[in-house]
Amino acid sequence: MLDMNWKWKLKDKRTQGRYVEKGLLDKAKAETDLKNLPDLTASATWVEIDMEDVQVDDAADAETSDDSEGTL
Repeated sequence: MLDMNWKWKLKDKRTQGRYVEKGLLDKAKAETDLKNLPDLTASATWVEIDMEDVQVDDAADAETSDDSEGTL
């Protein structure tokens, strides 16, 4: 018997394009389903990040770019 647990993947926005191309999902149905989703903006948890506290190590960036030069 075919395992139907994979059907949730058809609703995953990141993979819908693949399933439309394969004929497993109708593009119009996918768009309708997306429009029918509830708006949960009011119940979202907003996160603030203070980017001034972030430090970038320039030496690590230089090492990465040096390693990639001249290699195939």
